[in-house]
Amino acid sequence: DGVRLDRASLVGARLDRASLVGAILDRSCLLTCINLLSKKQYDSLRVFDEGNEMSKEAKEAIYRELTQGK
Repeated sequence: DGVRLDRASLVGARLDRASLVGAILDRSCLLTCINLLSKKQYDSLRVFDEGNEMSKEAKEAIYRELTQGK
């Protein structure tokens, strides 16, 4: 719980069985791995943008934007 993945490179990572509950990602990390996450995994993430945690509403808006046409 609380694993920091901000600034991590997840290119090529396999996240289908990863436990990401409470993981901390920044927006750029999220952009890289959004298509690898289930909605349940995504909902459990803490996402930061410029050092500030995104609100639930902001996270949902990002999810909708990034998964359009998925």
